[in-house]
Parts: sequence; structure tokens; C-alpha cells
Amino acid sequence: MNPEDYRELLGMGASQEDQIYRFYNRLEAKMSGRVLWSEEYLNYCFHCGYYPSIETCCGGGYEEGVEVSYLLLQGKSQGGLLFQEVLFRLSSLVNSMEDAIKRNEIYDGIIDCIKASKVKIELIEDNDGVFFIPSGVKLFDQVLIIDVMEWLKEYPKSRETVSNALKQYAEGEYDRDIVDNMRKALEEFLKEFFENSKNLDNNIAEVGTYLKRNGVATEFTTLFTMVTRQYNNINNEIAKHKDRVIPDVVEYIIYQTGVLMRLLIKIERSIMA
Repeated sequence: MNPEDYRELLGMGASQEDQIYRFYNRLEAKMSGRVLWSEEYLNYCFHCGYYPSIETCCGGGYEEGVEVSYLLLQGKSQGGLLFQEVLFRLSSLVNSMEDAIKRNEIYDGIIDCIKASKVKIELIEDNDGVFFIPSGVKLFDQVLIIDVMEWLKEYPKSRETVSNALKQYAEGEYDRDIVDNMRKALEEFLKEFFENSKNLDNNIAEVGTYLKRNGVATEFTTLFTMVTRQYNNINNEIAKHKDRVIPDVVEYIIYQTGVLMRLLIKIERSIMA
């Protein structure tokens, strides 16, 4: 039985914040005694974009090594550690490791902590490595993010842009760039799907024709094209005000883009079957 399930059985159910706190504790326990040596620490700093401070090293020098748990959870005791920052550090740690055995051991330990804590984290893999992403509704994430990312392997330009947007989301960058990346991903997807070089606006007519040709009712075709048309309008409005976007809106854009892509891919797969 999962430890968190057992807590709930005992009537000790907890909030998501409590689960995240215990996730941090499990990470600290799992990574206790693990050290990054000089070159490993510098690689990690390079991936994170952090300044390689000698003061963070045990014994005051790189050659003495740096505690992994300290790197991952620095700031926890002050209560100002963002969940997204921890996920960013976890991804940077795994992706910076050149020793395959040590990398796999650390990766497996992270996965164990995620499973034991039942925190809402999904894993995205691409050519750049593995990325831990905060998840929303489990079913939505499986259908609209994980499945779509797998299917987008046939559409590499779009997949790369979606992956970049998800990394931004994981890092807590709720600004116009992530919304623009989802618009760009949809535009690239339609180009790859229809094998043309048209921009997003000009491909909307292609979408309508494709859906009608494959038996999709006019009402649904109209809905699809109306939603697609709004991407440029939304991005222009956000750009004009230069505002950050609230997380719920960012999450909506990610899911909505997944819905649009998934529909076309599923229709195409049913035709090819």
C-alpha cells in the first residue's frame, strides 16, 4: 500500500501542500549521502544557469563535493522554495549527469519519491532529456499532454515547440512567451499535418475542408475553426499589455492546443487504419 494511501486510510489525509512537503522530505532522505563532484557540480550549474559558488560545497571547495539534497532543496528551511523551482532543479540534475549509472540511480530515486508522495508530477522526455512537469487533472494530462507528445513524434517541429512551452510551465514562467509558443506549436503542427508552408490563419480553411471531408458535422467544424482563429488575437492582446498570464489561463491554452491537435491526429489515424 502506498504510504499516502495508508495515511488516508488512517484518517490522516492531507492537502497537496502537505504532500509536497513530504515529497521534499523523501527527496532529502533518498539523496542523503549523494554527492556531486567538481565536474558534475559545474555541469549542474551550467544546466541550471546558477553561479557555481564555492560556499555551497562541503569543505569549502569543489574537490570536496556538493550534497545533492542541498542543491535540490536549498531554500526549503526559509519556506520560500517554489515547487516549480524544485522540478527545474530535478530535471537539471538528471540531464547534467554524464555517468549513466549514477544518473539512473538518481533518476530512480526521484521516481520513487514521486510515487510514494503521490504528488502531481508528470514526466516529459525529448531529445534534450527528461523534464518533470506539474500536472493538473490526471485524465487530462494523460490524454491531452502525454498522449499528444507521443503522437507528435511524427511532427517534430511542433513537438519541440510544445516541449519548450511545457518546460516554461514547469519553471513557473506564466508569461506571454508560453502562450506564443503554444500558438507557434499549433501553426507548425498544421504545416506538418497538411504538408504546406501556410501560416496559422491561412491553414484554418484547410482544417475546415479536412474536417468536412471526413464527416465532421458543420457545427463542430465551425467550433474548431473559431477557436483556432482566436490564437493570434489572444497572443496580440497579451503582447500589447505585456502582462504575465495567470497560471489557470496558461493551463487552459496548453490543454486547448492538445485538444485541437488530438482531434486531427485521431481522425487521420482512423483513416489510415
